Amino acid sequence: MKPIRRIIQFTLACIFAGQVIATEVGEIATDFTIENHSTGGELKLSDYAGQVVVLDFFAWWCGPCKISSPVVVEEIEEFFAGQGGNANGVPVTVLGVSIESSAPDLTTEFISDTGMTLVADDHSKTAYNQFSIDGLIPLFVIINGVENSASHQQWEVLYREAGFAGADALRAVINQVQPAASSDTTAPVISLNGDAAVTINIGETYSDSGASANDDTDGTVPVSVSNPVNSSTSGVYTVTYTAQDSAANSATATRVVTVTSALAGEAQALGGTWFYYSWFGAFHVQDANWIYHETLGWLFISASGQTSVWLYDDSLGWCWTSNTAYPWLSQSATSAGALPTWLYYHRGSSNPRFFYNYDLQFWDEN
Repeated sequence: MKPIRRIIQFTLACIFAGQVIATEVGEIATDFTIENHSTGGELKLSDYAGQVVVLDFFAWWCGPCKISSPVVVEEIEEFFAGQGGNANGVPVTVLGVSIESSAPDLTTEFISDTGMTLVADDHSKTAYNQFSIDGLIPLFVIINGVENSASHQQWEVLYREAGFAGADALRAVINQVQPAASSDTTAPVISLNGDAAVTINIGETYSDSGASANDDTDGTVPVSVSNPVNSSTSGVYTVTYTAQDSAANSATATRVVTVTSALAGEAQALGGTWFYYSWFGAFHVQDANWIYHETLGWLFISASGQTSVWLYDDSLGWCWTSNTAYPWLSQSATSAGALPTWLYYHRGSSNPRFFYNYDLQFWDEN
């Protein structure tokens, strides 16, 4: 039995030693050189770098080939040529490969009848043996020729099937190939028009100055703006500008817009709608005219600047003060021709509040 087993093993080894192991889907195709049917020159797989390559292996006597090849010409070659490449803009080349050397006139007739435009002769089966499935035709192979593709390796076999599964099946594979990943990693530079920080009074119209963006590869690129400013409500708003180049590098820039009363225009922002002056203290801005002072309470203001202000209090009426006078308040005269009364506010008093009446020379509380 042992000699017989050795003979069987030797025979099988000889058989498999003569077989060509085909390149499977997911593996890298080996470059091959075959003959251009029209020119007689060399035609290589590597000639089609940067493209999706569709190989249509046929013979003039193959009945199924006569049915499938015209469909491939019309619905694959012409379809992708008409739209400028696959769904991601990658060029697509369809290469018909004749594996039959006999009756060259019939091969030429086959090519004419099917409408093939690019055909190679592979009579020694250099390319065919690399992809063959049990020696069957038609045989269709799809290969990615794009270097640094974001989806596949260069020369990776994406599809390998004997028989024609239809144009939709081939299109689906072809459309998977993405273009080369860009070497551009530099984002655009955004330049604001105007100041990066803007303060407006409540009720004023806010007109954004916009921004521009320049990219070192694409030049001027568009800028999108997110503008949440609501000039009818006090607060601090952030306007955001975004620009993206063709390589999907993105940049952002911001402008801070403070909507407040005239009194708070130069004040220190404490957060939210609270502000602070060293001469006046902390206050909350309600709207264009109403503020809430930390100790004086609710005040109606009418101000032309940040260094002096007219305040209206229910108990005191209209009073004037400034950054050099406060906590002195000049109370408007109650009658025409009368002089205003000066009041000195006792800082920190709130409930009750204490004011020294300069004319009457006494402290009043309210």
